[in-house]
Parts: sequence; C-alpha cells; structure tokens
Amino acid sequence: MKSAYHFSGCLVSIAIQTGKDSVEDYDSMSLLQRLWHHVGDAEGWLARIVRPIANSNNWVHTRSAFVT
Repeated sequence: MKSAYHFSGCLVSIAIQTGKDSVEDYDSMSLLQRLWHHVGDAEGWLARIVRPIANSNNWVHTRSAFVT
C-alpha cells in the first residue's frame, strides 16, 4: 500500500515538473481516483503509471533484486 502512495506522489511531482495542472480537490479523492486522474482508467492504466515513474528514476527497488 505504501508503494501506491509513492506512485501517486511521483505522478503529482511529474505533473508539476511538466507544467500540468493539479486537482484542487485532490484530498477528497480515493487513492485509486488520484492515480486514475493522472493516467486514466482505460486498459493499460498500470503501465501508464509505471513508465513515467521508472523513466524519472523514482522507481523504488532493492539491490537484492539484482543480485544472483
């Protein structure tokens, strides 16, 4: 669940950096609605969340995932 909040925060940060408007009533939205606000709810929405976060170097991972 913590990662969903991280994703939401990253998407807000990316939107601010790219000059896109934010939502005034953001606090009243559910977490899923916040995510969908940035990427839409059509098929492929999860990929549209992951791609900009990974490309902005905000993807949280552990070193152990790369150790074999």
